[in-house]
Amino acid sequence: MENIDELDMAIGRYFAFALVGRMLEAGLYDALSRGAPKKELAATCNMEPHIFDAALHYTVRYSGLIQLDSYGQVALSDFLKSSDTARFRMLKFLGAYNACVTRPGVSNTETGLLALAYRQLARRAPSQLVSLLAELRPRNVLEIGCGSAPVLRALAVQDTSVSGLAVDNDVNMVALARELVLEQRLSDRITVSVASLLQLAKCPPTAHAPFDTVVLRSVLNGSFAEGTEPVRLLSAIASTYQEAQIVISEYLSQLGTSAGAANGSVQTLSHDLIQVFSGQGLPPANLKDWDAIYSAAGVRRLARRVDRSLAGITQFTDIVVAQPVEVNA
Repeated sequence: MENIDELDMAIGRYFAFALVGRMLEAGLYDALSRGAPKKELAATCNMEPHIFDAALHYTVRYSGLIQLDSYGQVALSDFLKSSDTARFRMLKFLGAYNACVTRPGVSNTETGLLALAYRQLARRAPSQLVSLLAELRPRNVLEIGCGSAPVLRALAVQDTSVSGLAVDNDVNMVALARELVLEQRLSDRITVSVASLLQLAKCPPTAHAPFDTVVLRSVLNGSFAEGTEPVRLLSAIASTYQEAQIVISEYLSQLGTSAGAANGSVQTLSHDLIQVFSGQGLPPANLKDWDAIYSAAGVRRLARRVDRSLAGITQFTDIVVAQPVEVNA
């Protein structure tokens, strides 16, 4: 019963979020930023005014993403207006991934909108992750699933001895990352290429530069549709980069847990639903299960930092290395 209650709560909130996603998909982000009449938004979303009005009030009440002013204008909430991170999450999860839900049969993300979302935070990088990486004193870094390559760019700006390769399988994200690398005059030290985690894992070790640090930020959580896939991918990466420290940055899910049912975070549960609807699968809800994945993949955890400061989302960063292979005498 707990799971049913939680699912009802999460899906109910997601319907509210989905309306905002529909507005984003229709190109109404700017209109919401400045405030727009309800009739205009209803027409753009191709909805009957009375239906749109009812859905809108539901969204205002349950999502916290938009608000109505005293003149009946619809606008982004003050929270979203004042937060780059909030706007980024709104574009990313409600825009880029929303197509998976609003249009049945669509399994891919809207990559152009995803790139736009990352463009909003083009010069930002997660400070805790960058701080932890700086303590490792990396010199040659591989950032896999790089998006706009915020981590590698931030490290290179902080330390002129840092260089590396950033890869992503999305051509839009690679184009954005290259643009930002050029803007920050880092192209002499950072290369950005199109490649997937699986492609990298299949390459023989001799094909790679001796990276001392490999960054997997929000990468493994996209491989949980099949239970053993995260283990296989992490094992392959560890085998390919045996001398490197692998830095894994992920989040803990809540959907389907008693904690999620009792006191679930709207942000985490919505993220979880997107993971499921977009075919990425649901990552573990606790750190013990992540440790089990490491053990099965043949890697050893050296350090861990947990961050619960981001709007109800529990994020963590682990440093792991490949386990040495024992040779029998």
